Amino acid sequence: MAPTGGVALREIPTLFAVTNLRIAVSVTALVVVANYAAYTYIAPYLIDDVGIDKTAVGALLLGYGIAGLAGNLVSGSIVARSESLRPVLATYLAALSISLILLVASGSWTIAVCVLVIVWGGAYSAVPIALQTLVLRSAADRGEAATSLYVLVFNTSIAAGALFGGLAIDRAGASAPLILGAIVCLFALVVVGCCDLGRPAAATGNGTPASVVDRKAQS
Repeated sequence: MAPTGGVALREIPTLFAVTNLRIAVSVTALVVVANYAAYTYIAPYLIDDVGIDKTAVGALLLGYGIAGLAGNLVSGSIVARSESLRPVLATYLAALSISLILLVASGSWTIAVCVLVIVWGGAYSAVPIALQTLVLRSAADRGEAATSLYVLVFNTSIAAGALFGGLAIDRAGASAPLILGAIVCLFALVVVGCCDLGRPAAATGNGTPASVVDRKAQS
């Protein structure tokens, strides 16, 4: 998309006044922290707790990546047809949470673990499509500034997730980052479940909803 202008740093905090954007950014932080707390340290869990041969870990993570590509493609199609993103996001987050919980519960059942890693990859990669769409729907008249905020939170949360996952694995073992990820992801699911996330009214160039402008014109 062609740029529409620069984004001043002072503009970023004002975006938090937009309710759905505030929710989108908050859920982004939770989901990315949850995912990278678990994913950063998945190899020690697969090798030490599940007993998968270390030479097979790369192939399994390749499967995670391929599932992620599929999740991106499928999510794009679903989101484009969705008026409200709440049921879409809730479904993705439920699948992500359940896959992480079952991954820990499966223990050394190798086949189940492999299947769940694939499901995890597809579910997680579907989430950012819905969140990015929610960001752009929520601040259609300030898309570049909103996207800047989204990217800032996303990348900061990657680092935070790796940090918290590292602290968890040091203190409680190889499965701890996955448990932490599942708990944080469930919290994100609760946040989404408590919000509307419907498509906001179209905005005019000055950020005023078009419906308000129409009513003023009629009066």
